[in-house]
Amino acid sequence: MRQQTTHEAGMALILVVMITVVILGAVTLVVTSVQTDRSRTDSSIQATRLDEAVKGGTDIGIERVWRQYLVANGGATGNMTSYLTFINGLVPNNEDTNGNGQQDTGETDANGNGVFESNPAGADLVGEADNKILLTGEQIRRIHLSRADDTSGTTITVTTTAKLGTSTKTGSQTLRVTGALFKGFDYGVLAMNVSCILCHCEIKPLDLISNTDATKYGTFDRIKVGSLQSIMVRTGGSSDPFSANSHVAGTTYSRGNVYNQSYGLMTAAQLASSTFDAYSFSSTTGKIAQSATGGMTSVSLSNATTNAQGKLNQNANLYLNYPTSDSLMTDGELPSTFPAPYNDANGNRLVDTGEFATVMSSATGSITGGVAYGVPSGSTYTGSGLPTTSNSATTSLASGSYDGNLILNGTAASPITIDGKVAVNGDLVLNGKVKGWGQLQVKGNVYIVGDTTYADAPGTFGVASDGTRNGLAVVAGGNIIMGDYLTRSALDKPSTTGVLNEYQVKTRVQHQTVTGGKDVGYYGVNVVDPGFTSAGETLTSFTSSELMVFNQREYQMAAANPSYKPRYYRIRPTQPVERYTGASQDAFYYTDPAISIISTNASTSILNLSPSAYWMTEAQLRDIWWADEQSRPSSGRAFQFDGLLYSNNAIFGLVRSNVRHGSYTMGQMVVRGSIISPDLGILAPGANDAASRPAFTLYYDRRVSSFYQIVDTTQATFKRLVYLGY
Repeated sequence: MRQQTTHEAGMALILVVMITVVILGAVTLVVTSVQTDRSRTDSSIQATRLDEAVKGGTDIGIERVWRQYLVANGGATGNMTSYLTFINGLVPNNEDTNGNGQQDTGETDANGNGVFESNPAGADLVGEADNKILLTGEQIRRIHLSRADDTSGTTITVTTTAKLGTSTKTGSQTLRVTGALFKGFDYGVLAMNVSCILCHCEIKPLDLISNTDATKYGTFDRIKVGSLQSIMVRTGGSSDPFSANSHVAGTTYSRGNVYNQSYGLMTAAQLASSTFDAYSFSSTTGKIAQSATGGMTSVSLSNATTNAQGKLNQNANLYLNYPTSDSLMTDGELPSTFPAPYNDANGNRLVDTGEFATVMSSATGSITGGVAYGVPSGSTYTGSGLPTTSNSATTSLASGSYDGNLILNGTAASPITIDGKVAVNGDLVLNGKVKGWGQLQVKGNVYIVGDTTYADAPGTFGVASDGTRNGLAVVAGGNIIMGDYLTRSALDKPSTTGVLNEYQVKTRVQHQTVTGGKDVGYYGVNVVDPGFTSAGETLTSFTSSELMVFNQREYQMAAANPSYKPRYYRIRPTQPVERYTGASQDAFYYTDPAISIISTNASTSILNLSPSAYWMTEAQLRDIWWADEQSRPSSGRAFQFDGLLYSNNAIFGLVRSNVRHGSYTMGQMVVRGSIISPDLGILAPGANDAASRPAFTLYYDRRVSSFYQIVDTTQATFKRLVYLGY
């Protein structure tokens, strides 16, 4: 019995021990888990504190590189020149990516200033000797700045290292300071003042016109036409051959007034009853309406209405007095300025040699094919037409630039083949077939002397037979001129009402007077506009008439604002700068008392339409235009251009009628792309004056927004880019 009791006691003891072991194990597990969780929590808290310390260091860096700039600038942003001056005092630019002190393959003069800059070490805002200890105990051991400029701005990297206890963490924040991106390439036509272009025009989307798939009818977005100051519409009704006969397959925006040809203000109701119309599109989606056969429906212009909050409703076909505030531009952004294509550091509204040097240095594209003929600065062209063979310019163009004036002429067999950005430090004469994707960035004037179109595969647009994408941007620091800008108008002589001067582009004879007092002959002594009354001939050219109107607007803005820097035009340096103050859109005769001469001096900014220093003479230009006219069939072929045209000065397009001038362009011009400039003059009269008719056609190529981008460096902008913690 006793033995049994002892056995039972032993078993109970063993059970107690086992239970104790189990309990102790459980307690140990709980304690270990608690300790592990606490360790994890402590580690997480430490990581969070380090991360916040790194971000705090980033904020210190941002405060130094941006907020202090704003403070120094009176709380407002200045231009990129002022910002670069500021940041130079903190951290110099670096182009030496491997830090070996020399320019290696792949390292470029990215900002185009002509100097290979080396600062691989960057600069420290906070270093080991002056680390910052935060109130919560974290240390910011280092805040490091590095900087890399390019032609449109600068990229700054702020790298911060923080420490807490024995742990450290590093993070980098990339910042970008640059100008604002220009949004004007979202427009088919954008100008300060839109006048003659809207007389006889059709503005339509290229993708809609090119489409042959009936299932896509009604899926194409509307397009936009914008004016920042004024629009002129000729009135008179459909029976008047000079009345507007125009359609925009989308929306027209104006920030100023709309006038008729006599400078009479037009109301929304008068526009609605005019012969300037739109094509119908959805008021909810903006998609252009099409019939079962793909046709579009003409509708009258109807000014936008407002909603209950007083803001403009979207998707109207007309916006008069479109606002400037971002929050009020409910139907999309309409730019307020035309930025210089190249940084105008001194603000003189001209492209100076030093300013274009940055463009030359950063041009890394190429041109091959076609005929490329260079004329160095100070030399003259000796040919009597377009050159048929290239010269040594091809060597320079293969590396992205040409230092001088340049002639490019492409053919179907050998098109001008462009790849990327190509800079021309002078004027450019352009003609013929173009292949490839790139930009021609020109310091001076651009003369498009004949059809300039893509070398596309048959039945396609924007694609060559070998699959190459075709897309061209022509950008000028001066003016862009398409066609003959020198021939006088064919109008009634003041002394012989009803008798026209018919300067026949097909008639290569000297000036002569025939029965009825009519003048004929393209090479006559009185055909070229001299810029003033000459040899008893008082007629102006369309070009002079437009220039006087443009100059008057500049003169008025300068008179209203003494700080405004006007920029004036004239055909050539030997003529005065004139303005037109009359109550119409045209200065037809130099005897008009409304023509005034503007006083100028050496500091006045003046742009001449003539070739710089007459490296090519006006007579040589006329020979080229003559040859182009002879190349056109008697059945007619419109003057054509494919691509984007941009200038922050003037763009002119001029073709002659068949009846008045005998031109086989039939007075028609077709642009497949976009035209953007503050001062825009297009004269496309059509073949004859029998009735109101469309004569200028623009097919908006939506791709142009990717052809070329302009950053407006007149106002610096700041943004955070990528943050990396490691």
